[in-house]
Amino acid sequence: MRHLKSTGATGRREMDRNRLLHGIPNALLYAPPGLAGPTLMLAIALARWAVWIGPALLLCLWLAGTREDRAAAVAAGAAGAFGLAIAAALSAAVWAPRPFADGSAINMLGHAPDTGFPSDHATLAFSLAFGLLRRRPPSLPKAWLALCAVALAVGWARVFLGAHHLEDIAGGAAVGLASVVTVATRAGRALLSPLDKLGEAVRSRVVTGVRVGRAG
Repeated sequence: MRHLKSTGATGRREMDRNRLLHGIPNALLYAPPGLAGPTLMLAIALARWAVWIGPALLLCLWLAGTREDRAAAVAAGAAGAFGLAIAAALSAAVWAPRPFADGSAINMLGHAPDTGFPSDHATLAFSLAFGLLRRRPPSLPKAWLALCAVALAVGWARVFLGAHHLEDIAGGAAVGLASVVTVATRAGRALLSPLDKLGEAVRSRVVTGVRVGRAG
């Protein structure tokens, strides 16, 4: 009974916290108990799998795009990797319980009760979107808009399913922006240059191998 009272008090505190921070009650942020059907399936798909749309797009640009497309893909990919490294460091330094752990939401994703700030999914998704905004591939100059929509959808789904607070998603977006800005600095470009050259060498071998295989 004491535990139930404690959990209820925690939930009320979190509701007050969400209203203070966001002006939004829990009922409008998180999935209702007993949610099932297409809405739940869509939210789970977005929360778990939509984040891979960005890397898949970069891979397509790198394999089939022009030289400038490939350079943009490599720069965005490097920003994504750097952003995830920053997010890992922040997660190790900052303890931020997830909504289901602090009593404000239900764990619809079956997520482990580790720290939630910043969101790795949001970090990667926004890093790639901002990366293609900063350096737009000529073949798909508006691809960043699609990836921004994906990032927002991923963020919504992970909040809705109780895996993250809104500030976890905002933190991921901020880390993604910071990673893109860092990669764009002189030092970042100097580190990116050999990676770009390595990518060109690897791609050349892959394309040559495919052509030889087709000819045979």
